[in-house]
Amino acid sequence: MHLSDWHDSETHRHEVEKHLKHFSEDVDKKLRKPLIPAFEAVRDAIGEKNVNCCFVLSHFKTADILLAFDENTQHFTTPQNCTDDNVTRVVVMLLSKAQTSFDDQPLGMLHCKLRQLQKLGYTVVQVSLVVFPFLFY
Repeated sequence: MHLSDWHDSETHRHEVEKHLKHFSEDVDKKLRKPLIPAFEAVRDAIGEKNVNCCFVLSHFKTADILLAFDENTQHFTTPQNCTDDNVTRVVVMLLSKAQTSFDDQPLGMLHCKLRQLQKLGYTVVQVSLVVFPFLFY
């Protein structure tokens, strides 16, 4: 790439967003079949308003299950915009065999995503689809 071809980062970001805007949580749910039964199981266990399936980090186009646990009330709460110190924000990541190494550790971009979520204060729960194969059906 020539220096003259290089765009400033803001322009580049808008170009990437334009190309990815059609990719939504709904598309990811259809592509990643285990996501729907996992989401429904958590939703049934803790209540519909207390669970969200979304792109927690917008630059990673794999949806995760987002929860928030209030330490004071000992109940799950609505995960959107939880900034209270007493609320533990939890992200459930579903890991396929292709996304993990032989010892079920996340690879590549998924490993980067895990580290970024932890840096932002999320508690990350990794669910291996190798261990829970019933989520495929």
